[in-house]
Amino acid sequence: MDVSDNVLAMSYGLGSCGGNFITGIGGNTYLRIKDNLILDNGNQSMWTYDVGPSATVEVEGNEIYILGTNNGYSARNQFILFGNSSSGGLLKFINNTVTWTATPSNSTTFYLTYNPNSSGTYYMSTIIMKGNTFNFPTSNATFGGFVGSAGATTANPNALFVDLDNVFNLSGINLPYPSTTTPAVPASGTAQSNTYPYPVEVYVSGGSATAVQVTRGGSTYTVWSSSTATAIPPLLVKLEPGDNITITYSTAPSWTWVPAKYIG
Repeated sequence: MDVSDNVLAMSYGLGSCGGNFITGIGGNTYLRIKDNLILDNGNQSMWTYDVGPSATVEVEGNEIYILGTNNGYSARNQFILFGNSSSGGLLKFINNTVTWTATPSNSTTFYLTYNPNSSGTYYMSTIIMKGNTFNFPTSNATFGGFVGSAGATTANPNALFVDLDNVFNLSGINLPYPSTTTPAVPASGTAQSNTYPYPVEVYVSGGSATAVQVTRGGSTYTVWSSSTATAIPPLLVKLEPGDNITITYSTAPSWTWVPAKYIG
């Protein structure tokens, strides 16, 4: 199904007509929503529910205006809701502009994806977010992060890919860096994966080593090497989501992981 080049002005809330813009996409469904002007006056927290394990949804090039509120909070603050019992499915959200026009009277926390379940383990489909601009409200708004939860466990948080060319505007409020924890340096020759849904920068130095390598998509390349074990000079290695870094050493170097780009 293709929904393209339309003006979609919608006013809907709870009840039989549903409260989110996209819902119930299952089976072997393909849905494309492209180059539309969307005026969304809905009053639920989610804009779309995640797609089923065999479905594909592409949302591209749309101008989306979120007009409504939800009991004093911003609507659509848990933008993509997920809670599948198995992995699979694909949702592409590319080159869209999303603008919240209403100022909430209550402080509202925004998440790109959100698991509404309070317990258990759930999956999200593969979600690719690239080239989008999110214009959040001018006040009473904070950014909670890429993946939120009401308490349940997300089995595959690395299924979310948020590219660097997304823009997050909070109108004068500096958005936080994504949460990144530096892992322990693994044993010599053991790969460490970037499991975050965004790129990270790894600052490596010291120790006594012969090689630093990165594996991406099945291909491995050498970032730094020495014919004899020596201290690694200050080195910056960028890892995309899913990349692996491997250090061959006799004495472990030190490293620090940080997000590759400030969000703001």
